[in-house]
Amino acid sequence: MTEVLLIATVSIIGYFVPDSYKKIDYNDFEERFKDKNVRDSMTMLFFKRENEDQKIYVFFSDKEKFTKEELKLKMEIMKNSHTSNAIIVLQNETNVVITPKKLS
Repeated sequence: MTEVLLIATVSIIGYFVPDSYKKIDYNDFEERFKDKNVRDSMTMLFFKRENEDQKIYVFFSDKEKFTKEELKLKMEIMKNSHTSNAIIVLQNETNVVITPKKLS
């Protein structure tokens, strides 16, 4: 359910969400990504409706514990695509806020 809610939230905050994501329900999402080993391949990139230069990544952590190394990898992906916004979905239910330094 988290993933479907996340896609709706991204849309609400002004990012363009393709119809293929809007039409997916929880069962479809679960079927598409039921193998936990594919969480890293679930990465999504959304563009702001008014300005395609503003982007946000949605990453799904494929590790039980989110590590500094994993954060560095995500930040490198963001840096290479000139993106400074991201949502990282963790596997456990711990509330964690990570605020990396501004990417340069």
